[in-house]
Amino acid sequence: NTAILFILAAGSTFVVMLGSIDLSIQAICSFASVIVAAMLPSYGYTAFLVAVAMGLVTGTISGLFHVWLRIPSFIVTLATSGLLVSAALLFSHERAISIDEAGRARLAWVTGDFLGLPNVIWVAALITALGIWSQKYTPFGRYSIAIGAGEPATWASGVRVNRYKVMAFAVSGALAALAGLLMAGR
Repeated sequence: NTAILFILAAGSTFVVMLGSIDLSIQAICSFASVIVAAMLPSYGYTAFLVAVAMGLVTGTISGLFHVWLRIPSFIVTLATSGLLVSAALLFSHERAISIDEAGRARLAWVTGDFLGLPNVIWVAALITALGIWSQKYTPFGRYSIAIGAGEPATWASGVRVNRYKVMAFAVSGALAALAGLLMAGR
């Protein structure tokens, strides 16, 4: 349970560093798990890609609405959350979706372990390490900190502020979907 929260937090970190908030991560996580559960029997591993792509696209759209229309991130992501929860209910026909044996075999890597630790912990550790590395050593991480500390000054120094805001929401959405994928495997 905690490993999935680490992944959700790692994705939200960049959005929060910008001075924004993403309230849609729970809904993205839930919808991604519904996508995986529903598509896994028919489409196999493609369901994983579809779920993560849904999170990436959803986060990008939220970011675009936030920067282009200048709607506060609180409102945009709350609306996104409502839409995704509704979509998940429609997609699942308002019922629990059970994963058959073939689907469980494809999700074995989620429930397995390596060196005595569950694989989910290894994924969370990798995502957390990549987030810390990205924050310290990439322009995306440094600019995210700069935007949060002073957006007008960062913009005046030539940084494409809106691009980095959209990227932060996209990363948050993709990692929330990854967390949903991992939840589906439990």
